[in-house]
Amino acid sequence: MKKISSKSRKTPWSDMPEATALQAFIDESNQDNYHRKHPAISDTGEVELLNSLEVKECRHCRSSVIQRFGFTPNGVRRFRCKDCGRTFNALTNTIFDSLLVSRNILVSGGADKKLLSCHLKTSYR
Repeated sequence: MKKISSKSRKTPWSDMPEATALQAFIDESNQDNYHRKHPAISDTGEVELLNSLEVKECRHCRSSVIQRFGFTPNGVRRFRCKDCGRTFNALTNTIFDSLLVSRNILVSGGADKKLLSCHLKTSYR
């Protein structure tokens, strides 16, 4: 049986050692639907775009003394500030930081109407 990583996608039988054929089918369908709606950042071409952006200052303290500091698990370049010691990437402290919707969907205009027409209070949750 597939390992389910998120608590929100777990089913009552996810922790059981043996699953019935129906339970396995439901788990697999849930995983397929999730991955179809939430493609990996590496599959959308966003990694190349983010890594091509030039970062000149720390996103936390605005110091210009920064160094490359490897990559995130998704492949996005990380930086480290030599003054404050914090790490960041090209999206840290921007409107796209921790965004749950693919940036490509927003940029291409394919964002769901329901997502963009939510109530003002909902958008600040």
